[in-house]
Amino acid sequence: MKSHTNFARLAKFASACVAVLLTLSLEGATVTLKPMADTTLFESSADNNLGASRDLAAGTTANGKKSRALIKFDLTRAVPTNATISSATLAVTVVRTPGNGGVGSVFDLRRVLRDWAEGTHGASGGSGTAAAANETTWNARFFPATLWSQPGGALGVDFSTTVSASLAMAGTKTYSFKSTPALVVDVQAWVNDPAANFGWVLLSESENMIETARRFASRENATQAPTLVIDYALAAAPIQMAGMTLSNSVATISWTGGAPPFQLQQKTTMSDTNWLDIGAPLATNLAKINVSGSQSFFRVRQATP
Repeated sequence: MKSHTNFARLAKFASACVAVLLTLSLEGATVTLKPMADTTLFESSADNNLGASRDLAAGTTANGKKSRALIKFDLTRAVPTNATISSATLAVTVVRTPGNGGVGSVFDLRRVLRDWAEGTHGASGGSGTAAAANETTWNARFFPATLWSQPGGALGVDFSTTVSASLAMAGTKTYSFKSTPALVVDVQAWVNDPAANFGWVLLSESENMIETARRFASRENATQAPTLVIDYALAAAPIQMAGMTLSNSVATISWTGGAPPFQLQQKTTMSDTNWLDIGAPLATNLAKINVSGSQSFFRVRQATP
């Protein structure tokens, strides 16, 4: 994806006519992230923490007990603060189902609205182990005193009422929540305000049905951890002509805006779509152009570092 800001100015020097177009073209980028934190809210062991477990749980067990998974990604090191998010895709891997295969169901992602802490317990998996102070459990955002608005969290208070993405899941394999406008809004909000990034909760839409529970690989699972793929573009910085001088048929142009490297390019007619690079990329906001001869058209654009 490209973001363009164009500035054109004609300058006549003796017998030469030079068209100078200043073009800022910043290519988008794609980053793939693994969680910075994840854990499970486990109703059957409401004061246990599963922050160090190799798997996450979501859905309802054969005993009718619910579980919900929390997943958070650190965007601050990978996505520039001026990025515009164009897509976001979350992949999770089901690594275990109930013994008889259980009941497939639709799982939702919802934005988490309040802070929580992964914790370091539950390395052996299962239902976790007793939480230490300030670790997250089914009952508490920060054990033991800072509680969810209700055990397991509540829509509209702890979790968003908006479903960011939905996906039917059944057997053991990797599932991808494809990019949706709501997922993009979530990620953009976290880029704009990292302090409000509390991640997503993963929960089944059929929590009233038994055996919808699934185990998902957590970030501790090196080969099957969740991944978030983000596509973004950088907003084009304003660019303006700063000056233009002529000396011995050499035009010197300077401009403001953008960031090096820049590439000077040339073509002979405006209808020509083939721009040719002139020289190596420029490290400064200044270019020198030989303007002797017939009419030519030049432009300066953002070069790929």
